[in-house]
Amino acid sequence: MNDNINIMIEEFYKTFYRIEEIELKRDIKCLTINEFHIIDTINENSLTMNELADKLGVTMGTATTTADNLVKKNFIKRERNQEDRRKVYVALTKKGLLALKSHKDFHGKMIKLITKDLSQKELEKFSGIFGRLHENLREALQVSQPQKLFDFSENQELKITDILGSRGMKDFFFKENIRMGTFLKIVKKNSENLTLLIEKNEVEIDKKDSYNILAIPFHKGCD
Repeated sequence: MNDNINIMIEEFYKTFYRIEEIELKRDIKCLTINEFHIIDTINENSLTMNELADKLGVTMGTATTTADNLVKKNFIKRERNQEDRRKVYVALTKKGLLALKSHKDFHGKMIKLITKDLSQKELEKFSGIFGRLHENLREALQVSQPQKLFDFSENQELKITDILGSRGMKDFFFKENIRMGTFLKIVKKNSENLTLLIEKNEVEIDKKDSYNILAIPFHKGCD
């Protein structure tokens, strides 16, 4: 049964994205599917590069490279914040908004096409089942994809996968035994601070500093 489900999901997405590639290329030939998805991610908003990279789940370098290409093609533009000139946002141009509409129209058309033979009752049942599958997938992503330390809850046991920030920040963490591979537990969390339990010692760090620590959930017996 699991093998059949796996095959169905793989074949569904292969077919869907193949149709997407063919259909969208008819309207706008100069964009890749990934570039369409970035345009869809920006939507009608203005995002910083950090926000864009976070939404896409990619590194800043990857997001910047793709954004540069879309700026050259005149689908997105960079704008400086009028109150803080150091902040730069990306937003869609008129050309980008047309591409966004094309992408949304495609998805609307595909939903109608693939659900055309389903009754309202079948659609509601499918929606409930697919929602549960999506939630399970999100949980799997949370386990496998490192997140900022502050995004976790109290009493979670974690393993540090990366340390960001300046050399001085990394030295501070190192002295507190916060380094790649360290196992820890969040014993207390409030709006400003985290208290961590590391090898029977409690360490308190503030919210801003915790953003430089990436970790994944750790379950005993899984390492």
